[in-house]
Amino acid sequence: MAPWLDPSVLRKRQARFMPRAASRILLEITDIELKRLKAITWQEADAEGIEQIFYDEETSVSGWRNYLDPEGMCCRSRDSFFTLWDRINGAGAAEKDPWVWMIKFKVLEIEN
Repeated sequence: MAPWLDPSVLRKRQARFMPRAASRILLEITDIELKRLKAITWQEADAEGIEQIFYDEETSVSGWRNYLDPEGMCCRSRDSFFTLWDRINGAGAAEKDPWVWMIKFKVLEIEN
C-alpha cells in the first residue's frame, strides 16, 4: 500500500503537504484580478457555475436559479449570482459591492 493511502498518515498531514500523487485534481492559475463584485460580467457569472433552470430555444429566453427564493427565477445570470452571494454572505452583502479576487485557472491532466 502506498504510504499516502494509509489512513493514520492522512490524518496527521495537512492537505498542502500531501504528495501530488494523492491529489484528485491539478490546477494551474492563469490569471488573478482584483475587482468590484458588481463589475462581474454575465460570462464570469456563468463560469461561477450559476444554474440555468429554463431555456426556450424559439425565443432564446433563459431563466436562472434564484438562490434566495426557491420558487423564483432570475432573468440574468448576474442577478442569480448576486442572490447566491447574498445567500452565502448574508442579506444585502452584494449591495455593499466589496472588492473580490477573481482567480482564473485551468485543469491540468494528471498522467498516471
